Amino acid sequence: MSDFTPIKKAKFSPEDLSTLADYISIIHQSKGRIRLRISLKIKELFKDVSNDEAEDLLAMFEALPMVKELKFNKLIGSLTIVYDDTLFDPKLWNLWLEKKDIALVYQKINEMIKAL
Repeated sequence: MSDFTPIKKAKFSPEDLSTLADYISIIHQSKGRIRLRISLKIKELFKDVSNDEAEDLLAMFEALPMVKELKFNKLIGSLTIVYDDTLFDPKLWNLWLEKKDIALVYQKINEMIKAL
């Protein structure tokens, strides 16, 4: 059983999701799996974040109920997420990263967190 404490305590906003979207793009997407390219420029966004805090951030993301598996490849800057597409509609990835309806994505994530 996962420890959901980090995700329950997390404080993020739709603006945070919008900012992150500037640094992430979809490499490949299939049912229940997405591979994302993380821009090297994201280092600037997290320049004051320690390695422990970065690991905590990944652990928080991994604690989301929809996430089954998370693989981060630092060398090539990719993040592969295997997720439950019945809990998180695959279309939400595109809405978020294309900044078409970040408020809806934020709402869906918060609904999942509140249900924990």
